[in-house]
Amino acid sequence: MAAQEKVLHYFGAKPALNPAAPLISDAAGNLYGTTGIGGNVGSCPQAPHICGTVFKLERTSSGFRYRLPYIFKGGSDGDDPQGGLVFDTAGNLYGSTLNGGSKTCFGQPYGCGTIFELAPTSHGWSETVIHRFASDGSDGALPTGSLTVDASGNLYGTTFGGGASSCFGFGCGTVFELSPGSNGWTETVLYSFAGGSDGDAPQGNLIFDTKGNLYGVAGRGGVTNGICPDGCGVVFELTPQSGGGWTQTVVYSFTGGSDGAFPSSGVILDAQGNLYGTAAGGGATACTNGCGTVFELSPSGSGWNFSTLYGFSGSDGDLPVGIVLAPSGDLFGATEFAGSGGWGNVFKLVPGSGTWTETVLHQFTGGKDGGQPPAGVILDTAGNLYGTTFDGGASDWGVVFEITP
Repeated sequence: MAAQEKVLHYFGAKPALNPAAPLISDAAGNLYGTTGIGGNVGSCPQAPHICGTVFKLERTSSGFRYRLPYIFKGGSDGDDPQGGLVFDTAGNLYGSTLNGGSKTCFGQPYGCGTIFELAPTSHGWSETVIHRFASDGSDGALPTGSLTVDASGNLYGTTFGGGASSCFGFGCGTVFELSPGSNGWTETVLYSFAGGSDGDAPQGNLIFDTKGNLYGVAGRGGVTNGICPDGCGVVFELTPQSGGGWTQTVVYSFTGGSDGAFPSSGVILDAQGNLYGTAAGGGATACTNGCGTVFELSPSGSGWNFSTLYGFSGSDGDLPVGIVLAPSGDLFGATEFAGSGGWGNVFKLVPGSGTWTETVLHQFTGGKDGGQPPAGVILDTAGNLYGTTFDGGASDWGVVFEITP
């Protein structure tokens, strides 16, 4: 039987539109996400002056009920949440906004971004900004990825710009930690990218291995060539040192060939310590910047072995935007573009003897089923997939969808 797509929610011009980040779910099966625009008219400097939301789809016996836990005002509370959300053990939600917080960022009138907490109360949710990035970007600027929380409640994330070095006038990016204390939260910059072989513009999520090392991706830097004049991007590792501080190591530098280029969605980790991820470009040349790849990095002695698991060709996918690993060992993900209409798809990759086979579970039409999924999918225990599209739907402002295999 073919997979079936069902739209759980159509976004409209009010109060939220164009979701761009991955979903998360709680133990009750409720879904949470963000939209970069939507909500009430605020003080955000960019058109259309509506600053973004946090939304919830509450599971009921008859379907899902749409809720808005928070609407950003665009001032010190933040503006334009582009990353996903994460829960701590107490049920609080944490996320980031690309802009807001400060009044300017590198002299531009939009702010360098915030990290926020949403705490459930008897009257809804209460928002607290736990960190505002400095207007000069010295502690990082423009966070775009989802946060990671450790067992002690510390938060870890990346910023696309800012830091100690300058790339294109906006900094090369950072990895940061936020630690809770009796006087609030303290930010520590764990690593500032230099923009060369070490990487530039880190994006996506971070993930811990069992030894406490952090892994992530940077969308630029690394190998430079005619395909990637600013670098094709890297996968990196941060290792904590016994005397304090962290050491950065480049696990792999993309070349823009069959291996891919421009990783932007972070990496995931299996029980054996293998890393999996997507490269948005490179691979087959049928697409403008290459159609993208799915890759694996396997630890081997003191190094890593790189494998391209699948290279997209355009009709079967173009610009993969994230993957999730099922207990069976299959990989599920989405591409932002694909097919004759270019509206993207949801795919499944099944391992075989030396090769992986792709199955397109749903190809979006750009109509009521949605179009251009921006952030991959999540998987529940029954094998159902959930995600968002940036476009399409009843009002062409995107949807939340479910795919039942």
